[in-house]
Amino acid sequence: MKKEELATFPEAVAFIMTRTMEAPMYSEWVNIYTHVCCTVCEQYWKEDHWDEVTDRKTLTRDEEELLERLRRWIYEKRRKILKERIRAEKKAAKSVEKKDPVIEGEQLFLW
Repeated sequence: MKKEELATFPEAVAFIMTRTMEAPMYSEWVNIYTHVCCTVCEQYWKEDHWDEVTDRKTLTRDEEELLERLRRWIYEKRRKILKERIRAEKKAAKSVEKKDPVIEGEQLFLW
């Protein structure tokens, strides 16, 4: 079974939450945000908030596609940043290794 290359629902909630502070969202994104928030509360804290929202419990096909694209985009960005950090750490480690070796305060000359 191949692992899905998608961000988790909590990651999607965090991303959409910060997006809501920028500007108002279209109704389809409000539906997605509400759905994902309720799902996260249900899965992680066993809290049922579906009765408190006026939204439906399922997403439309278009909303599901938007959510999947968002989750894939978040996953790809996260992987890219992680790979860049690993490369930077390896580069920093190599530059430390390339320095001239020092033995008891004296420089070792390699002819």
